[in-house]
Amino acid sequence: MKTEDTKRLEMAIWNATNKQGVFGCFEVTIGWFGKERVDYMTFDTKGDFRCYEIKVTKADFHSACHNSFVGNLNYYVLPPDLYEEVKEEIPDHVGVYIVRDRFAYSVKRASRRPAQDTDTLKASMIRSLCREVTKQIQSGDPLRVENLNRRISQLERERDKYRRQYWDLLREVEERFGTRWRKTGYIETDKHCRECRCPSCDLFKTPECIEGADLCEKKCDHKQHTRSCPFHPDERS
Repeated sequence: MKTEDTKRLEMAIWNATNKQGVFGCFEVTIGWFGKERVDYMTFDTKGDFRCYEIKVTKADFHSACHNSFVGNLNYYVLPPDLYEEVKEEIPDHVGVYIVRDRFAYSVKRASRRPAQDTDTLKASMIRSLCREVTKQIQSGDPLRVENLNRRISQLERERDKYRRQYWDLLREVEERFGTRWRKTGYIETDKHCRECRCPSCDLFKTPECIEGADLCEKKCDHKQHTRSCPFHPDERS
């Protein structure tokens, strides 16, 4: 999931490049089933491809993610503080935009170089633009939105149901064993511990028991046994 800082830089570079004769797209995958993805790519009526890599932290800048500088002109898009930290590491041919507030400013010019296979870049951009258009159309499809909202409502009802069941079960356990039942272990005064409920249960040491094997066989005399287990399916029903 994108961070708010990433979204802010994306919007800033889009605003800076959104002009007549320039066509842009985010997250352009290069080639069929390609492993390279350009954060943001533009193509203009002069035939130039520009690629932008968006980085918000130093760890992001140094990450193993590939910098897909495959255009005629290639840029980093950075916050000002990060630019000051890494500017000596930026290759000479790569330009830089820094983002202050909601605006992107060019602080280092990119050097022109031959682009990677232009036919591949065009096809990649067309596919990515088609993906974005499909997402936009689907987001406005009333039937699709209705189905998603219905699914959200169903999941919220299930969440509330399981939350109630959890609190009901917890309340029952605390009524029987006290509020510190999770922390109550072997008690020297009566040689009794909370795990004593297990030997009296028909699920004791069976795969169906969610508590697992008895934890205190060697130190407890088992003279006091709880006759019902709050974790037993019969008790929960």
